[in-house]
Amino acid sequence: MDTLLRNYAVPGAVIETADAVDKTVTDVLKRQWRNAFTGARRGDPAFVQKGMKVTPLGMTLHDLEFPDLRAYSESRICAVFQVPPILVGAKVGLDRSTFTNYGEARKQLWEEAIFSLQRRFGDPIRARLLPEFAGVGRQRVTTRWDNSEVLALREAESAKWERATNALARGGITINDFRRVVGLDPVSGGDVFLMPAGVVPQPAEQIAAPVPDQAPAQNQAPQLQAAAYAESLIAELARKQAPALNGHVVRTN
Repeated sequence: MDTLLRNYAVPGAVIETADAVDKTVTDVLKRQWRNAFTGARRGDPAFVQKGMKVTPLGMTLHDLEFPDLRAYSESRICAVFQVPPILVGAKVGLDRSTFTNYGEARKQLWEEAIFSLQRRFGDPIRARLLPEFAGVGRQRVTTRWDNSEVLALREAESAKWERATNALARGGITINDFRRVVGLDPVSGGDVFLMPAGVVPQPAEQIAAPVPDQAPAQNQAPQLQAAAYAESLIAELARKQAPALNGHVVRTN
């Protein structure tokens, strides 16, 4: 930055006058301007003569900020550690921050960074330490990370209630199952389902089982097949012996 300012080769301001001035007058005005607005007098108000115009050309503090360069550096550092920029207050994250994004960023930190670290630390323990506790007559020993108290991994209360309510209304869980999901104690008579058709409580053991499809005709009992054949034969004989036209009876040999 110091090299940039030293080699910038741009004056801090340009002073225009209505009339042409020689070098002597220019040096006097420049010296007076420098004495009036440098050091402890920096920032004092300036009064110029009629016809004079001051145009700043130098880089201001805002120009020296380089926000894009700062955001690039922050994003690269956060990417190396797999940390969402919004969680550490980086500018690149705060520019697009909302409460929803913040919650999703907390889950992303666990899913993409912390879980992988837990696996890296857990695999050597399971491969080298657990075999020391194995053997005949010994109880099986397992290891796992306890993430039950991590708020970022907990389901929101509103989402939990919505999920349980939908399952209860569609007959997927009982009333007591619903109460357990939302953190309430079971009640007497709560082991019933709310059927979607009429939303009527019905005990689980009384739900009718599906009726099996009827067997095809070829799988019927032989007695039923014989009875059907006899009925068709009798009907055919009766048709042949029925009265013919003009009242005559036609008999067949």
